[in-house]
Amino acid sequence: MGLRPIEDASTDFKGVRDYLAAYSGYDENGEAMLEFSCGISGVTDEFVDKTAKAGLGAMGAEFYKVEHLGPGHWLLHFWKTEPKNPLDDAIEIKASDLSDWDGKTVTYGLTEAGEPAKLSYAQTSGIVVGGVPGAGKSAGATLLTLPLLASPKASVAIFDGKGGMDWHWAEKAASLYNNDCDLDLPTATEQLEQLAQRCVDDLKSHPWSDSDPDFWHAGATALHPFHLVVIDERQTLFDVTGRSKEDKALVERCKRAVATIVRKGRSAGWCVMLLTQKPTADSIPTNIRDNCVVRFALRVTTREAAEAVLGSIPDGDPRPTEIPAPRRGGAVVQGEDGHTVAVRFAYLPVTEAARALESSTLETVVHGLEE
Repeated sequence: MGLRPIEDASTDFKGVRDYLAAYSGYDENGEAMLEFSCGISGVTDEFVDKTAKAGLGAMGAEFYKVEHLGPGHWLLHFWKTEPKNPLDDAIEIKASDLSDWDGKTVTYGLTEAGEPAKLSYAQTSGIVVGGVPGAGKSAGATLLTLPLLASPKASVAIFDGKGGMDWHWAEKAASLYNNDCDLDLPTATEQLEQLAQRCVDDLKSHPWSDSDPDFWHAGATALHPFHLVVIDERQTLFDVTGRSKEDKALVERCKRAVATIVRKGRSAGWCVMLLTQKPTADSIPTNIRDNCVVRFALRVTTREAAEAVLGSIPDGDPRPTEIPAPRRGGAVVQGEDGHTVAVRFAYLPVTEAARALESSTLETVVHGLEE
């Protein structure tokens, strides 16, 4: 890659250890891997991707992928022939594959590496999920919320902006359920403001501890549950297009309430999950999106829609515009480091979700997905 070689000791050439690297040659699947870390200025994601591409011939490879593992840390994959993508196979699970929520982590599918894809709610105050109709947003949201709805350690409030039956399976288990947002904006506004005030009160009083102001140090319990606020089709509450003056004022109040929870909820054990099938700057205000540390983009057709959900996407990272249409539930998720990872949500029918909420014995979703 044009870097100076590693020297374990001083030599006549006065070599300096510039990087650490480990290489494994081609295996039975035709894949070779090079993992390395390097802190030299100029060795950026763009440089690594460009150099890996230029090195295909030297590697005797036809395909490559650069995986960003952390600051100055990469894993390069090389294949002699096009590899099979594990995300192309649908992942179906049953109610019997579900588990009691551990108070932090939900397993929702698989990564491109074939590992269980997990979301940690700990220290997470905002989640954005967006994609075109039919991309699998509702199915993905089911997996992200069902373990919490089934747990006494969580309280889930649901605002369904479409006013349909998509969340009917969760109605009885939710602490608040409103699917009339499109018809009764004043009530939805008041409910959101009440939730935001409760979040602020929790942050000030930290009722879970007399001395520790961070909810996650003690963790979620039945007495002091984690609070998740789900807003599906958020444009119903955020978009002012065609609104009356009075409704525009209500929309601004909704935005302020949601922004309050996203800004202050991290240490208070509160989180907002925003979902939309129309990703635009109007449906996802940037001041709210930028404070959401976890962002899922299912398949979208334009760069503008991708950036409305994810913001800027580093060069070489997976992009939601590249997700094949048949890969329903396929997504890229962006974490706090700004990089995206390709994943696929598992599929659980809502009838199975309803059955899981009624069941008193829940097995582990991690076990079900790993098998």
